[in-house]
Amino acid sequence: MLIAVASAGALLIGLSAVGPAPSAQAAYRPASPTPGSHSAYLAEVKADASEIASHIGHSLSLPLSVVVNTTQKYGTSPAYTFVYDGGGGMTGPPARCTAYINPNFTKEDAEYQKLALVHEVFHCFEALDYPTLSAYYAAPAWLIEGEAEWVGATLAPTSLPVWDDYLTDPDTSLFDRSYDAIGFYAHMTNSGEDTWHLLDAMLKAGGSAAAYSVAADKEVRLTWASSLARQSGFGKGWQTTGPGITSATYHPTLETVGVGTKISDTVGAYTNALVEFKTQPGTDIVDIAVSTPYSRLHTANGTEYDDVTKVPAFCLQDCDKCPQVQALPRMTAGTNWLAVTGDATGATYTVAGAMATCAACLVGNWTVTNLSLITNPGGTHSGGAGTEVDIAPDGDATGNFTPGAPLVGGGGSVKFSGTIVDHYGFPPDTTARSGSFTSTPVLDQGTISLDGSPPRAITPETESGSYSCVGTGLTLTFTGGGSGELVYTLVPAS
Repeated sequence: MLIAVASAGALLIGLSAVGPAPSAQAAYRPASPTPGSHSAYLAEVKADASEIASHIGHSLSLPLSVVVNTTQKYGTSPAYTFVYDGGGGMTGPPARCTAYINPNFTKEDAEYQKLALVHEVFHCFEALDYPTLSAYYAAPAWLIEGEAEWVGATLAPTSLPVWDDYLTDPDTSLFDRSYDAIGFYAHMTNSGEDTWHLLDAMLKAGGSAAAYSVAADKEVRLTWASSLARQSGFGKGWQTTGPGITSATYHPTLETVGVGTKISDTVGAYTNALVEFKTQPGTDIVDIAVSTPYSRLHTANGTEYDDVTKVPAFCLQDCDKCPQVQALPRMTAGTNWLAVTGDATGATYTVAGAMATCAACLVGNWTVTNLSLITNPGGTHSGGAGTEVDIAPDGDATGNFTPGAPLVGGGGSVKFSGTIVDHYGFPPDTTARSGSFTSTPVLDQGTISLDGSPPRAITPETESGSYSCVGTGLTLTFTGGGSGELVYTLVPAS
């Protein structure tokens, strides 16, 4: 393979994204070429440059040369590439490119030899997208090596074990990948992207996040996680294909969800999550909460949903109990797949089982996970975890703020304490999972303390409220008077 570590801690283009330091250049001078083979290799790399140019849309403007090493350099690597500036260094603007052929090159089969040379020649093209070689050699490996590996495999397909890491490690960040980023470029192509004509733009974008933004349109982001399931019997976007791909497949642990149980996790930025789950007998409702539209669900009955934020709950049984559950889409017993793309900011997901209920989704005993107070002036203060909110079927809502944590922001800290009872004006038989209501004071024994000062009473006021039930969670938002906006994020009390 094209992976080897150079001496003095340096890594090579063709081997990694980092080149040798200028002070170490003398150690990288080539040996004399082997007579009789140089011209054939030179003809081949020039032909490869022409083939790449026909796909990428521009020719290689750097002089291209070949050196055939008589002794093996840098471990077992069959070939590597250096790009030099006008003074023979590796810091200034690129001026010439040299591919080095190691003795181990002849041990590879013809298909891999072709791939290796195309890979190395493409590094010459990549260097032109950077103003200096210092910037080029500092570029991330998922761009430099990932692009070169995809180009090499596309023009010279042969089985590549580097695919295995991409296919079986979805929770590895794209930005931490190297050769195995080939899978992402293949996914771009599978999603309908013109990958060849995005390669230069990605390199010129100015960093990993900017390059991802150039590469990933809505379809790429939506189907990135689901493509790793490699379920050819599912709908579009549940399979991965690409040049040199292996049969490796990620197999998530089959989780079980029942009444009162749930599975939840976070998905890192630029990573993916695949969740395979089934339901326990007696489970009426499955609530699915995801924080990103780049999520997909394939149910056991074969129905597929894109953007699971739009379909947060499913009914399995007792679905005629009342209109609230009658309106839910159906889910049958069996194995379901949830795919979540972390995209640029990361994501969260929760899958929970429950009994069918006809009460408004507001009704219940809740615990605050975050309370956000937004005022002008004052800005945003967040905290309040542990605050208790109990909402009765008749609309009376009791908030116990004493156990809640302070709210902290740029203006200092705010601590609510005491008990407040308000009446929420929602119909007790509502089947809606979101809506608005008026909050009217009933009993106010609450206090507020700013930065540890003595507490003072809260003045009760009528407010406009809205609610949204997503999965098993509840969000309450209040506005009114001069208090700004107060947003509660709540989960069922344990």
